[in-house]
Amino acid sequence: MPPPIRFTLTEDEVSIAYSVHGEGPPLVIVRGWISHLDLQWMFPDYRIFMEALGRHFTVIRYDMRGNGLSARDCASRLTLDDLTLDLFALVDALQLGPATYMAMC
Repeated sequence: MPPPIRFTLTEDEVSIAYSVHGEGPPLVIVRGWISHLDLQWMFPDYRIFMEALGRHFTVIRYDMRGNGLSARDCASRLTLDDLTLDLFALVDALQLGPATYMAMC
C-alpha cells in the first residue's frame, strides 16, 4: 500500500503533493521535474528501493509544481525560484530541521 498523499501550499499558493513514510532521520527526495507519487510507487523496483530507504530514514517525496499530483495549471511558468518555493513549502509544512537531500532524475 502506498504512503498517504498530503498537500501543502507554496508561498505563491500552488498546491504541492507529498508523501512521508519510514522511520529515522529525514531524507528528502528531490526528483527531476517529472514525477508522480502514485505512479512511481507502482513500479516494483522503485517501490522496493523506497521501502528499503524507509527502514533507515523518514523518506519524504514530493511532486514539483506542474506535474504529478501537484497543481498542473502553473506549468507554463516554471523557474528555478518557483521550484525552490516548492521545496521551502515542504520544509515548512513538515517543520523539518536538519535533513538530508537526495537528488534523483
